[in-house]
Amino acid sequence: MDADPSAMAARVDALLAEFRAADARMRDLPIHNPALTVEAVGFRPWEDTWAGVVITPWFMNVVLLARDPAAWADRYPGNKSTWQLPAGPCEFIFGVGEACGPYQSCSLYSPMGQFGDPDTARQVAEEALRLLFEPPAEDADAAPDGPQMSRRAFLAGGGRDRSHHG
Repeated sequence: MDADPSAMAARVDALLAEFRAADARMRDLPIHNPALTVEAVGFRPWEDTWAGVVITPWFMNVVLLARDPAAWADRYPGNKSTWQLPAGPCEFIFGVGEACGPYQSCSLYSPMGQFGDPDTARQVAEEALRLLFEPPAEDADAAPDGPQMSRRAFLAGGGRDRSHHG
């Protein structure tokens, strides 16, 4: 498995290019939030993938990129799989981009109308990664430094509008 940071950066850049191209086609749709842009947050090695969040003007998803794209050669767009994240199981949907290759995504927010600026969206993405990928504390459900969504509420769909998936 390739843990090379430059390989990860190249795959994330290719993934973002796919969604930036889609952004041009999405601009006139009512689910497009013009206050936001396409960006990646917090990608890091995790198991045999690189994991992070992709923010677009129409969705925020946790995304997994296979370090070895051939490992997912038997999957097809729309296939679902459950990954056991440190915080618990999450369902991901498989996709393939022309430039980035295979990826899996789990919807956090869609549409993105509740985000008024990129900084807020980025902060929520960082918190989602923290809640999903840090092992849970034994006796705490919420972070001690303020009123944040608990891990249990987040995983139960507290931020997710299940009627729309990005």
